[in-house]
Amino acid sequence: MRRGTNGGTAAGLVGSYRQVADRIRRFNDISIETFMLQFRPFEAEMRRFAAEVMSRLGHAPAAT
Repeated sequence: MRRGTNGGTAAGLVGSYRQVADRIRRFNDISIETFMLQFRPFEAEMRRFAAEVMSRLGHAPAAT
C-alpha cells in the first residue's frame, strides 16, 4: 500500500486519540505493522502520540 506525502490523512489516521488507535489496531489485524509517521513539532507531538495513542494500544510511553 503506497500513500502520498499526506499519508496519515489518506490512511485514516486522523480523529480522536481513540479513533487513531482503533485505526492502527485494524491495520495490525491485517498484518500491517510498520508506519512512517511525521510529527510537527517533532519532539512534542511524538511524546503526545506515545502518551495518548500508543498507550491505548498497550504500549507505555518511554520515560522522559
